[in-house]
Amino acid sequence: MTAYNAVNQALFARLSADSTLTGLLGGTAIYLDNAPDNAALPFVVFSHHSGVELSLSRHRDPDELLYVRAMAAAPGLAGSIDARLETLLHFQPLTVAGFTNIWLAREQDISLVEEDPAFGKTWNVGALYRSRLST
Repeated sequence: MTAYNAVNQALFARLSADSTLTGLLGGTAIYLDNAPDNAALPFVVFSHHSGVELSLSRHRDPDELLYVRAMAAAPGLAGSIDARLETLLHFQPLTVAGFTNIWLAREQDISLVEEDPAFGKTWNVGALYRSRLST
């Protein structure tokens, strides 16, 4: 399994298992890459931003940058969901199949307002998280 697939599965498992997060979302509205056209706000989207093999040893050492964000119709709700995402991810061990987690850390905050035909005005609040793994 590649680090890309393994990290995506681990991240979805972590987020969807948290009752506080799913309560804020009104269910398991957590999507990889983008939400379906019929998705209702609020929801969480996570995607692979970039990744490299550090090759610092004979082991595989993937370094993955993930973009995890809350999308909501109100800035306060987007911020509350993002705060929960930070609690679940920043410096929290992530169990990734086939790899040892070295660390997962929030690196860069991102927030913007989008005008989307399907959702209207949407607050997008999240961050880039770096996942450092080893085999």
